[in-house]
Amino acid sequence: MLLLVLACSWIPAAQAGAARLAVLELRNDAGLSVAEMAYLTDRVRGDASQDLSPGAFLVMTRESIQELLPPGVRLVDCLSSECEVAVGRRIGADYIVTGEILKFGDELRMNLKVHHCVSGAFLGSETAGGARLADLEGGVAAACGRLFAKVRTHAGAGEAVEGRVVAEAREAWTPPGDSVTVVGFASDPAGAVVMVDGRVVCQGTPCSRELPVGVAVVTMQKERYLPRQEVVEVARRGPPLRLDWTLGPDFGWLTVTSTPPGLPVTIDGKAAGRTPIAAGELAPGPHEVRIHDPRYYERGERVVLGRGEKRTVALAPDPREGAIRVSARGADSNAVAARVLLDGVEVGTTPCTIKALIGRHAIAARLDGAQWTDSVQVAERQVVTVQARLRRAAPVIPGPGIGGAAGALARGQALLARAVGLAGGSAAWAAIRSISVTRAETATIQGQTREITSVIHWRIPDHYVATRRLALGAFARGYDGTGGWIADRGQVRDEPRFGEELSRQYERSILRLFAGPGAFQVQALDEPRTVEGVECSVARVKSETTPDWLLYFAPDGSLARMEYQGEGANGGPVRTTEIYGDWRPVGRVRYPRREKTLMDGQSVMDARVTSVKLNPALEDELFRKPAK
Repeated sequence: MLLLVLACSWIPAAQAGAARLAVLELRNDAGLSVAEMAYLTDRVRGDASQDLSPGAFLVMTRESIQELLPPGVRLVDCLSSECEVAVGRRIGADYIVTGEILKFGDELRMNLKVHHCVSGAFLGSETAGGARLADLEGGVAAACGRLFAKVRTHAGAGEAVEGRVVAEAREAWTPPGDSVTVVGFASDPAGAVVMVDGRVVCQGTPCSRELPVGVAVVTMQKERYLPRQEVVEVARRGPPLRLDWTLGPDFGWLTVTSTPPGLPVTIDGKAAGRTPIAAGELAPGPHEVRIHDPRYYERGERVVLGRGEKRTVALAPDPREGAIRVSARGADSNAVAARVLLDGVEVGTTPCTIKALIGRHAIAARLDGAQWTDSVQVAERQVVTVQARLRRAAPVIPGPGIGGAAGALARGQALLARAVGLAGGSAAWAAIRSISVTRAETATIQGQTREITSVIHWRIPDHYVATRRLALGAFARGYDGTGGWIADRGQVRDEPRFGEELSRQYERSILRLFAGPGAFQVQALDEPRTVEGVECSVARVKSETTPDWLLYFAPDGSLARMEYQGEGANGGPVRTTEIYGDWRPVGRVRYPRREKTLMDGQSVMDARVTSVKLNPALEDELFRKPAK
């Protein structure tokens, strides 16, 4: 509460008539009771009233002192003489008496000091002591007598002594040039705002400023961190003052894991990504973590997160399962014992019944070079029966960059088939002839972050227009089936190369990939790759238009990302990564509501899809170049 005192304006000490003397509450360093401390402080005030002439001095009462301070301010908060003098000035006192009661060996000691508030001069100190409280009280009167004699002498009210002249007291004086010094400020984390006596002096640490010598109230505060405030003594003596403070976080950290990994999580009802979610910052207090995956029974946990606390929530939801009964026949229609692969993983030998998560799965059977593949839809607590008809596949001719391993090709096709099945199936995607998408984008351009709203209309495959609205205006780019154009804040120009770019964009889009997965030659890589803590299966796609094209599949089988060698803004080659997440139903398909683009590993766009419309009526006029 002393902070409020030091923020108050100066109350002039010079008053007409008697000089004011204030006795601050004595500090209790001896473990005495509140009543005992109050009694001893009042005893010092009483002795002041007796020892000082009522006409020359006015001894301020506890009540009168308190009335001049804001409510709740304690008079024992000062830890330095500069602070004590500052308090005395602000309550209008000419002299201020401070002190403490402490234990010294087996004795109780009372130390009293007196300062002149106007000049800040230290006039002296006196001590009283005793083995018991009663003994201490007996010495208080003598100590006070000596102390208040110094006050009378300083005020010019002392009695004349033979052979001696009472000289006028010389008050201490400090030149104005010596009243400031440099103070340095630093914080962890950096970037805190610094205030001194309620006034902002730095917008961000580290920094240094010139401050007046004396007592100051320093505050450092930063968004999402707890403010720190202290009373400090600013002095010219000694090395330059540097305040290097650590600010406590006004948040905690929450990590979420699941068995199996890769499951979608909501925190307080908002999508938070897929597990594992590492050390996300959350406000202190209660939070609810839930897994929402249609293939699992819902599982959640409530936690109360403390400031600075690190918590981990581990969830293991129960699966919703059905089964697949598989039998196999050879080319001669006789039953055979073939190896069975579910989503590319060998799970048994026919005939067999396999438990599987609900949803669509890729299934295959193989025996001595003969094979069979299909996809099946599994319903909860139901058994679907399939019969494999094994046929010998035509020899695979290796292609450039794809390799010739039939097993890798089969695994790659199975990975893609599973992802397509989870997204609604190729037939549903092939039925999409036009699409409109609205996105809220965070774009990083030349190191600067911008918030953009984009609207994309695409009549597949060669009618396209994208409009992006920035703070400075709208930017649009389109292709009407014959020619490309750009409209930038009222300026319109042709873009001859956009047709080729749009063709490449369509060939590597999920619209093309999911609508006709059989048109692509996909080879699974031997080893999985871990991306952001999630182990993904990876497959390479052979493409004449998209060099070095890789597909990453999450543990649940969904398409997580694709990488390819693209063209950068300056025309040079750049490694482009497109990341997909939060797949949600739209009509008969599941569409990703989170999209992110990296170039050479650096984020250039992070988008949240706010609206998706399938097969809207898009007229030719929408794609034509605007009039200049």
